[in-house]
Amino acid sequence: ARARRPMSINFDRKSDPAMMSYLPRMVIERLACKALENREEQDSTFDSGPSSALSLNAQETRLLEVLPLESGELSTLKDCAVAVADISGFTKLNETLSKEGKGGAEKVSAHINSYFEKMLNVIEAHGGDCIKFAGDALIILFHSRTWITDASSNTLRAVQCSLELQEKVGTYQPVEEVTLTLHIGISSGDVYAMHVGGWMGEWEFLISGSPFSQLGSTLDLGSAGDVVVSHDSWDLIKDMCEGEQLRELKHVEVRRDYFPSEKEEPRDSTRAVPDLKLYDKSLQTSGGEVKVTNVVKPIEPTPLPALPTLPDGSPLSSDPVIATSMRSYIPRCVLEKFDYRQTGSWLAENRRASVIFVNLQGLCLNRDLSDKMCNQQLTQVQLVLKTAQRIINENDGYRRQFLVDDKGTVLIIVFGVPPFAHEDDVYRSVKCALELREALHEEMPIRVQNSIGVATGEMYVGSVGSQDRREHAVVGDTVNIAARLSGQKRNGNFLCDEKTYELTKSLLRFRPEGSVAVKGKAEQLKIYTPLGFERTPAMSRANSETVGRGWEISAFMSSLLYGQLGVFFVASSAGQGKSHLLRHFYEIAQSNKADYKTYYVAADSTQSRNPFH
Repeated sequence: ARARRPMSINFDRKSDPAMMSYLPRMVIERLACKALENREEQDSTFDSGPSSALSLNAQETRLLEVLPLESGELSTLKDCAVAVADISGFTKLNETLSKEGKGGAEKVSAHINSYFEKMLNVIEAHGGDCIKFAGDALIILFHSRTWITDASSNTLRAVQCSLELQEKVGTYQPVEEVTLTLHIGISSGDVYAMHVGGWMGEWEFLISGSPFSQLGSTLDLGSAGDVVVSHDSWDLIKDMCEGEQLRELKHVEVRRDYFPSEKEEPRDSTRAVPDLKLYDKSLQTSGGEVKVTNVVKPIEPTPLPALPTLPDGSPLSSDPVIATSMRSYIPRCVLEKFDYRQTGSWLAENRRASVIFVNLQGLCLNRDLSDKMCNQQLTQVQLVLKTAQRIINENDGYRRQFLVDDKGTVLIIVFGVPPFAHEDDVYRSVKCALELREALHEEMPIRVQNSIGVATGEMYVGSVGSQDRREHAVVGDTVNIAARLSGQKRNGNFLCDEKTYELTKSLLRFRPEGSVAVKGKAEQLKIYTPLGFERTPAMSRANSETVGRGWEISAFMSSLLYGQLGVFFVASSAGQGKSHLLRHFYEIAQSNKADYKTYYVAADSTQSRNPFH
């Protein structure tokens, strides 16, 4: 049985072809292939008219067959190469141009997009698929597009692409004070393509697998201008390339815990989730990374094929089912631009926002899996992401990204980016992080190890990339600080910066953790651990004399004196004295304790979507 969610869809929506640029090529091709297969099956007049001629029920059926199953989807791509192109200098560029005031963000956007466009042109010319914009880096996949797989060719294509990137954009000076540089790491192996999530119809695509466990060292060992490959990758291309070994190859015995420790049991044995106690001991290699200096036996680059179209030659996005399925992978802040036809010039701005950086060490997505373990891995990832999506949605935050990179499995959440902007965004960010942490520890069948960093400050917000491939990005020093805090080994592994603490300390309880040195900052940062919510009710705050409000007080007193049952609603604009009047009512009721029991219940604006009962 195919478990599906109920959906309410507007199939009359006309979609901009530029919407496809927000998706990796793999996602576009998968959605198009499934949609067109189902259209041929359901539309007996396929050659005579577009799919919009189908009935609404037929289109809904097509959509449900196109989107992933409710339980998610995982497929294995054999013999791939993964490259991470890490760019240095974006944060300094943003800080430098932001000082110019008006127009600074637009200049940042122009320089970033110019740089990315040059990179993406080279990547597409070598057949690379840009899967994610991971902050200041690009995650690029090279895989075979036929049943015949060739790990050596895919790895060599990645190396040739990376060397050309270094030649053409390895050093780029957008302004006199700033130079952008590039270093690239490459690893090879089987990759798992995952479609996960689905909460409120929102899906995420990511790739995982053993190549990511080797990328960290290749990037750490490389410097500006370098292309460094893992030992496994070098074995595949050593007869075709020249290079310099950076570390000696060693063999070490490693015990790998996939999810819990051996003794830990699932908290609730009635939950329909398989036992995920996966661990083993194995002999692994460490080191052996090589800096590639030259390709002596190059192969002819195979460009990324042109985007597929509908049979009549029109863009895929003109098919309403394909367009609706694509929207499921695009963030709401971007979709609103398309819906309001604001795609001519994408707004870029510097905003104050709060960033949550969650490092999900408990989701070991950077290793090879057996067939059984693939199903268990997908179940675990799906449960974690859907839980996170629910909590983020309840707090009205922006799920910026869920990905696997050289640092592990990462979830990034932002508060303060339209349409996810509120007066209390800093409070919402810490509240969301507290609830997410509790869910990962208490609601999961098996505890998911994690560490969280929260930071508040200015950051660049806007779409980055080229006309053919781009993403909505949040970039800046604040994002880097949140990432650094999530990597600190402190009590509870949940830290926030001083600015977040100062703006929420009246609403939340914190424990000071002293100061810590982080990469990229000259001075140490003061850090704090959020402990929970401040439960001091408004009724206990200092009181003052009530002036006016005679009619409201008389109506309330009459109800008390004559025992009239009912509900009083007090409504007004902000700052008109609702809390003070409510406190006065409470004191009147308290003075009649012999006749009444009084209770005080409070909620805040972040709970506006929850029923008050």
